[in-house]
Amino acid sequence: MTANSADTERRQFYRIDDYVRLTVRPVEGEEGLEDLVARIEGEREDRFTLAATFLAQSREMNLMLRNAGRQPDSLVRYLRTLDDKLNTLARLLMEDRCQDEPGYAVNLSAGGMSFASTQAMDPDQIVEVRMVLLPEEVGILAAGRVVECHRQEGEGPPFRVGLEYAHIREADRDLLVKHVLDQQRQRCREK
Repeated sequence: MTANSADTERRQFYRIDDYVRLTVRPVEGEEGLEDLVARIEGEREDRFTLAATFLAQSREMNLMLRNAGRQPDSLVRYLRTLDDKLNTLARLLMEDRCQDEPGYAVNLSAGGMSFASTQAMDPDQIVEVRMVLLPEEVGILAAGRVVECHRQEGEGPPFRVGLEYAHIREADRDLLVKHVLDQQRQRCREK
């Protein structure tokens, strides 16, 4: 892939400046990458992604509930309440697990992100990305590929890292698209 096509591909999604909880760490070797991909795809359980999994399943369930409109209203209300309870439980688990993780200002899209870092990263390095979207408290686990890392001047961390998602569940990408669009709408309303 040429630099121009990489730039074009990275720009196929809207980008926003946002604030998320973020942990990025290098993936060591093929076994490390295979383990990460297995956790992303749900082949190995990862409590971190529980809220995102529940949210994606809720969207599927909402389609079924619309079709179940012919059922008694009490059954539909019961199923929606059950869905809300599960989503609340997943958010609470995420809050407990991630409350001590630092928040970071990032430039975010469904295709990748950039953020300030205290450590330099090598181009093409594969990293594990654990990101919690706020205020939803939804955890997204992805494999990222470092696209660029350059020194930045001024206050704060000395490096700016740009990465693209090398492996992410499509349901999580959809959550990112929805999050970015919701944040854009919110900012437009505030203006």
